[in-house]
Amino acid sequence: MNDIVIFSHTLKKHLKHLYVIFSLFKWLHICLTFTKSFLKYSLISFLKQKINEFELTTLTKKLIIISLFWFSQFLKKLKIYIKLTEYLRNYVSYYAQMTEALQKRKTAFSKKVLKSLDKTWKSKTLRISLSNSTKKELTFFELLQKRFRKLSMLTHYNSNLSLYVNLNAFKVYNFEVIMYHIMNEKLHSILFLSRELNFIEKNYWFTELKIVNIFWVVCQIRHMIEFMKRS
Repeated sequence: MNDIVIFSHTLKKHLKHLYVIFSLFKWLHICLTFTKSFLKYSLISFLKQKINEFELTTLTKKLIIISLFWFSQFLKKLKIYIKLTEYLRNYVSYYAQMTEALQKRKTAFSKKVLKSLDKTWKSKTLRISLSNSTKKELTFFELLQKRFRKLSMLTHYNSNLSLYVNLNAFKVYNFEVIMYHIMNEKLHSILFLSRELNFIEKNYWFTELKIVNIFWVVCQIRHMIEFMKRS
């Protein structure tokens, strides 16, 4: 059993939801870990993020670590950087586009190492220099670092408010989605989604790309759509 969050808008509904969930636990013989259970906490650390009664924010420690990275000259460090930033990709617009060149560089060197019959290929990743780095790789790396240094916090999704979704689908820029609420005539970002096009999608017409993008987005935010209040 993975992480479970029980949230309700009213105390009456919350008690009802607790009863249903705990009844299911009892029936399925599921036990809770006391040290990982929180009841009426104003601030908790959950999935490496801080959640309080007002909003969800990212741990500043992770952002500080990312901001200290420099364009790595070794494959292993590049892997660490991509893995670390991947966790926070929903906070950065056009993340997939900015990391595309770095992903290709990492994949190319990984394949080169794996082709070697030498059993010490893991240690070789420490010595493989990312020589001949392209201007595109350096430019996007610096741009991504600037985004993380000035990362703005996202607004928590509110099912009582209208949900706005901006979609972009281009063969050059891939898929990019921005979700937001409008409160007090101001735009409050909720989520950024982005991904690269696969080999087949690169051959689609523009209209076909739009349809695929819409289908992909609906799959990603289905839970939000289903919980929206119907006016």
